[in-house]
Amino acid sequence: MAGLDETKPRAWKRASKLAASAMQKGGVWTIAMAAVTLACAVLVTLLAEEAEDRFGLHWDLTRNRVYSISEATRNVLSLLDGEIVIYTVYPTGEEDMTIGELLRRYEMASPCVTVRNIDPVRSPLFTRQFEGDGGRIENSSIIVTKAGEGNDYRVIKAQNLYEWRLDDDRLYAVGLVAEQRVTSAILSLMGGPQPRAYFVEGHGERRMSDLYYLSGLLENENYVVQSYNLIYNDVRLAENDLLFFAAPARDLNDEEVGLLEEFFKNGGRAAFYIDIFAPKMPNFERALGLFGLGLRPELMVESDAERFLNDTVILSPLAEDHPATSMLRESGLSPVMPRCRGVSITEVTGVRNSALYVTSNKSFGKTDPLSSTLEREEHDIEGPFALAAAAENLEDKSRILLFGSTDFITSFEAVRFAGNLAAFMGGVIWLSGQGMSVAIQPKSLVDPPLQLGSSSDVFSLMALVICVIPLAVLVLGYAVWRRRLSD
Repeated sequence: MAGLDETKPRAWKRASKLAASAMQKGGVWTIAMAAVTLACAVLVTLLAEEAEDRFGLHWDLTRNRVYSISEATRNVLSLLDGEIVIYTVYPTGEEDMTIGELLRRYEMASPCVTVRNIDPVRSPLFTRQFEGDGGRIENSSIIVTKAGEGNDYRVIKAQNLYEWRLDDDRLYAVGLVAEQRVTSAILSLMGGPQPRAYFVEGHGERRMSDLYYLSGLLENENYVVQSYNLIYNDVRLAENDLLFFAAPARDLNDEEVGLLEEFFKNGGRAAFYIDIFAPKMPNFERALGLFGLGLRPELMVESDAERFLNDTVILSPLAEDHPATSMLRESGLSPVMPRCRGVSITEVTGVRNSALYVTSNKSFGKTDPLSSTLEREEHDIEGPFALAAAAENLEDKSRILLFGSTDFITSFEAVRFAGNLAAFMGGVIWLSGQGMSVAIQPKSLVDPPLQLGSSSDVFSLMALVICVIPLAVLVLGYAVWRRRLSD
């Protein structure tokens, strides 16, 4: 019995030594495999970086394709016939990786594009040559230039590369608009001098600061956007300049009409947005009459349910076939124009004019805009009506747009409709004579919240998260425990 008792500890010791030896060998093997795996990962990473640099192999796996360039940008780059140099202004070590990666795609897409970073600390005087009238160039800005043409450049400020949102006194970026800005700058350089867009003031118009969303759209197209007074100003209007009259409440004076007539004789371009509640303005009518256009006094009411939104005076008019409406028609969108007046169109020798947006045959015009009812009354006028028109003088090439609505661009609620922005920008493109425009959607940098269609969807999701998934985990755990217990 004693001998048997002595053999048990010896057998136990041998088993323990064997187990320890096996664990030691297994541990060494595990460490060796981990080292090999790590080495392979490093090697693959180095090879991928080398392939990326040498062969231009890039993959953008972000949900919103933040680091990719659009087909519109590729089309613009394919038209380049000279070198474009894009300078970024970042102190060394403070580069914006998102912007840098995006600009690398420009270099990859065209041999005519070169991207260089300028460290403002090491080269403090370099940006001086690009400051001009725009003031000091700040860090994180982008300068787009034609190689060898130092006077032809576009500066994109750092704050204009992103869309921003202010929540709880905290400002953060919600969208990337750098591609729109850079591509528009390149397109602008291809087209010559940078155009200017002026929001005219002095007649009770909406201030440019109130129309920041419109000025942002124009800046995306690389316009210099400023306020302008026809009489009190230090800048002489040029042929490529655009004037915007956004909801004037007072008439022009005789001197201003003369200045406008001179502007048009030199090929000037202007857009007029005049609402139903504006008073009679004979001098505005005089300027518009040069192009055979005028304003009707009636309030437009739409009876076709497919041509209004929520209310019979919030119109969704038909877009006529015209270059100024092509952006809207190609996008399949519709404008939403609240409280419109009609536009009259008459033939004028040497002028080509036509309607842009029209009401349906079921519409009518209320001769008393302040009437207490929107029902058809005895003196109301049968439609259809033109709500906007475009006109061009065939001799001096001057152009104007006339809209019988202002709310569709001046009301923040209405301007959010994509169709309204497309109607505005489509008109601008035709007005300026641009053969090409860049319309690139901002790339969201935030994930949208989960949208649930109904309360039943909400309860289904709650049941899944609170009950079904935890119960499934418990059942699976119990099954595994039972199996191990039986083994």
